[in-house]
Amino acid sequence: KLKRWVFPKTESKGKKAPRIIYLTDTAVEITKRLIDGRTSGYVFRNAKDFKWTVSAVNCSFSRIRNRLGKLEMKGRKISISDSELKSEMKRLRPTCKRKGKEVTKTVAELRCEAKQKLTRRIVKDLAPKYSLYALRHSWETNALQSGVDSLTVAILMGHKDPSMLARVYQHLRHNPEHLLKEARKAVG
Repeated sequence: KLKRWVFPKTESKGKKAPRIIYLTDTAVEITKRLIDGRTSGYVFRNAKDFKWTVSAVNCSFSRIRNRLGKLEMKGRKISISDSELKSEMKRLRPTCKRKGKEVTKTVAELRCEAKQKLTRRIVKDLAPKYSLYALRHSWETNALQSGVDSLTVAILMGHKDPSMLARVYQHLRHNPEHLLKEARKAVG
């Protein structure tokens, strides 16, 4: 009925109060799909039905960034030249440990490792970095710019003290379009 997730205080940041997240209709539908057929009480779980960890979420975001960056590379026709690969291969460690023994990497393994490293460097410049913090920060900024009052935003974000908005989101004062719009609303 209330369309929300409630995280008990034992699983909430700070462990002092439950965290409540109100959901849009779309989020409710996604949640229902994620819950159907699962055995544990966690919404976000991997294929083995274990709950996601912070590391798992960060890895997922990294994979998304990598895929987006590779698509952008393809769209811009950016490729890695043989000379770049050879140069990078020279910087790599020529050996690795396998089953406790030091073994020499093959040329193909070195080439693959070099290509992955170079691709990751290019992807960093082409695709944005995603994180739970960044999504949360974006939501809060968008809510404030859309006219949701700061007390409501603070409560929805789970802040104990609404002054947190003033400290963390003061960058809105550097947005002249937003401030002009708010000034016009103030004079009617």
